Amino acid sequence: MKGKWTTRLKIKRISTFVMIFCLIFLVMLAGFTLYGDRVGNFVVILKDDKVKIAACLTKNFEKDKTSRFDVPGIEYLSPTTFKDLPDSLPHEVGIKNDENGKYIAFSFYLLNLTDRAVNYDMSVEIVDELTGTKNGNYKPSDALRILVLTERNLDEYFEGSNRLKSDGTIYAREESSEEGNKELEKAEYPDGKVVYFADDDVIIHEKKIPFSIEEVIKYTVVIWLEGYDISCKDELIGGRLKMKMSFNAY
Repeated sequence: MKGKWTTRLKIKRISTFVMIFCLIFLVMLAGFTLYGDRVGNFVVILKDDKVKIAACLTKNFEKDKTSRFDVPGIEYLSPTTFKDLPDSLPHEVGIKNDENGKYIAFSFYLLNLTDRAVNYDMSVEIVDELTGTKNGNYKPSDALRILVLTERNLDEYFEGSNRLKSDGTIYAREESSEEGNKELEKAEYPDGKVVYFADDDVIIHEKKIPFSIEEVIKYTVVIWLEGYDISCKDELIGGRLKMKMSFNAY
């Protein structure tokens, strides 16, 4: 009889430990997922200075102009490649994230609200990055690609539907190996359309971009993980990335 009670007590203790372990694991998982949601954004910021510029998603510039956009990220971004992106991504405005989680896409209008022609700087920076949970040597930015397309001389309706993805510039981290460059040939990037990151955390840094009086420029930004990049491996799972796009007119 004593042996049976001893066995039952052991089983009860083991069950208690298992339940506690499972509870701790679930709490850790929930917290990690929540953190991923919070940092998984792409932010567009227009610096407010003496020279006034603004952004908008509609043709009602006076009513809907803003100085900031928060574009929701995709928690589990699936790898894709340039040739599989829709050609129509530059059309229309607003958030156009892929429903299957393959890319983040966003288009907006940039407005010159001053009474004279100005210049502006545009930059895209990595402001927060977590490496993959399987291997800390793999960063999401290693396989990151950003397509930026600008449209000027828009018609009076500002539709901007006469451009294709191939008209934009692709930004990528420079590949350091011959094997990596060989594999990237499969991505079929347009000739002369790839520009390397400006720095480790600075993806784009363009200066003195001309902006005419009352001009409207349309920007389209597409973000994806390049499936043909040799850094795009399972080791990236669990990684997170947050970026900021800034405009500063003067």
